[in-house]
Parts: sequence; C-alpha cells; structure tokens
Amino acid sequence: MASSTPPARAAAEDPAAESGAVSGASADSPDEPDEAAAAPSRDESEHAVEQFIADRLVGEAGAVASVPRPATDDELIRAALSRRGVRTEEVDGQQVLLLGGIVVGGLRDGVTTLVGAHARRVGDNAWLTKRHLRVRDVPVPAGRMHGPDALDAACAQLAELDGPATLKPVAGHPGAGITTGLETEDQLRAAWRPALQARRRGPGANLNLLLETHHAGLDLRAFVVGDRVVSAIVRVPLHLVGDGTSTVRELLELQTDRRRGHAILAPRTPHLDDAALEAAGLRADAVPQAGEVRILAATAGLDAGGLPVDVTDELADELAEVAADAVGAMPGLGAGAADLVAPRLDSADGAVVVDVEPTASLLPHHLPAVGTGRDVAGALADMLLIRASR
Repeated sequence: MASSTPPARAAAEDPAAESGAVSGASADSPDEPDEAAAAPSRDESEHAVEQFIADRLVGEAGAVASVPRPATDDELIRAALSRRGVRTEEVDGQQVLLLGGIVVGGLRDGVTTLVGAHARRVGDNAWLTKRHLRVRDVPVPAGRMHGPDALDAACAQLAELDGPATLKPVAGHPGAGITTGLETEDQLRAAWRPALQARRRGPGANLNLLLETHHAGLDLRAFVVGDRVVSAIVRVPLHLVGDGTSTVRELLELQTDRRRGHAILAPRTPHLDDAALEAAGLRADAVPQAGEVRILAATAGLDAGGLPVDVTDELADELAEVAADAVGAMPGLGAGAADLVAPRLDSADGAVVVDVEPTASLLPHHLPAVGTGRDVAGALADMLLIRASR
C-alpha cells in the first residue's frame, strides 16, 4: 500500500491557517518532519484490493447478506441500552439515558456522550487530526496544507513526490472532494476545484486543502470502543469479476442484483452509463476474461457502490493496536472509527491511518454485506455504563 516515496516536507501549523484560508500561500514548515510508514512492495500494495476480491468475494463466498429493512444508528444504540435496563427520555431533541433514575449519558443523531466536543472539533479537521496522530506516533501519510489560492505551490509539492498523491479538503463533507492517485500537474489542477467546492463553510471554517502521499491498499475501518477494536471492515469499491462469457453490462447487472436484498445497500447502487465505463477503460459490450477483476470506483463508500466486508477475526493484533492508538490520540474520544490503508490484514507493515471518524456510522459493522455483524452498539452501551459507574 504505502508507496516507496520519500515523505514530503511537513505542513506547518499556521495560526491563521488553522481557522481559515491562507490566500495564495502554502502552510509549510520544514522544521516539522512527517511520519512516514514503512513501505511494503508497491506491487503488493497496488494489487491488495484485487487480491482481496478474488479471495473473498467470488462465487458463493461473496454472497451479500439479506437485510429486509433499514435501521438507524439511534435504533441500534437504544435497543442495546434497553437490553441493559437503560431507558431514554427526550430533552430538546437529545436522548437522556437513565438507569435507575441516574443519568448515564446522552444520545443524539447516533452519537453518544462518549464523543466529546473537542474530539468532534479535531475530527472535523483533517490537518488537526493528522497532527494529533503524530503526537501519538501513529503512522500517517506525509503531506502539506495549502491555501485555496496556492495551486502552484501544490503542483511544486507533487513534482517532488516519487509517486501519486491524494487531494482533499481540510474540512469537508465526508468522502466529498477527495481525489486519489494524482500523478500529473494536469490531474491536480483538475481536482483542485472539486476539492474547493466540497469544503464546509461557516464561521471559523478551515478553507484549506491537504495534499498528501497516496497509499494503495485495503480500505480498512476499525471501530474502537475504549481501547479495544470491536469491529473491523474492509470497504471494497464497486467492481466486477469476469467469467469469460458475460459482458461488462451483464456483470454490472449481476452486481445490482447482488445488492438488491440488502436494505441499506440497495438504494445506494450507482448506475454507470457508457461514458462512465469508458472513463474506467471499459466498454459495455466487452467480455472480461474469467477471473479478471476490474475496479470501477476510486472510493469505497456505500454511496459509490462499496461493499462492507467484516474482517474482525482476521485483523492482526498490531493493526488493531494502530487503530486503538489513533482513536486514543483524539482528546475526549471514548469511541470512534479509525480509517486505515493497509496492504494486508495480518501485518501492520506499511499501514497508515488516513482519518479518524468520531461520528462514524454503526450500520456497516452491524449489517455488513459479507461476514458476521458485530454488536458495536452493545459495546457502546457497556462503555457508557462503565464510565457512569466510576
């Protein structure tokens, strides 16, 4: 996953840049070195997703689970609390959690009081998140922060890299405005405006962009409660696997049928027209070879056709430790998800943490497309009661 690229110079923390845009400037600091992950072979990293699909998602082994009705994070958490004798009362849109008349926590929009305000503030800012992870010596991609008018400086940074880069807003909407695999100045210039448009606005919003070394590998999300990983999923991007006889269009229809019985995935099945297929280097009437894996989306989010696959029991202890350290690096975060890119599940070599999500959804962990669902809501309920008892 991690390419064998030297780390870029670290982005500095500019007090003006921390709360807003640095117009026409790049917030660099050569005095603060980036942490670089150990690099496995590039070939292993770049083909990790294809190998995972071939090993796990072909034939009956890749059958998508049937989920007859959608659920919400709130429903899952309230049910787990109810099983433990905790009742809820609504106060101004927030659920107050009561056990024997004692307040043990709160719940709103699927987020419990295990997530503090400071953790949410840091989690909303990719640059602050990266800096907090460095404090804990968590491996992160090397990168720099740039002001919205600093495209030329970003192009200069890209030219220094011996490999591709990722561009994303420092503070953006989840999954929006992110472009991976940037290798040329033209690609970076084309990605710049979508990244700017995806920034969150508002008083004190950070309007900068982050350009960092791209790491190939498995898109791994580990949900941590306390200091323990309670669920881990690989998010697999939209793809098709050739059988030697079916056309690309027929294989895509099979993918749609595959998701139809899963109430969360079915409405999030993208339609790819001929133009989109051509952009991926495919023709609708082409017949891929048997066993040929083709990736059709740059990201693995559910709305982009991604499949959550449970890998909790396969996660190496050292990878789980990296995830737990990442969540633990965020002040006031008692539970949340660490997003990693890893070449393999049985080793942390070359793995990096690309984000920490304090408000990550529980649904892909409880109701994965493939594999065993994990009771993350129950782990949250237990932790709320443990904290209330102290």
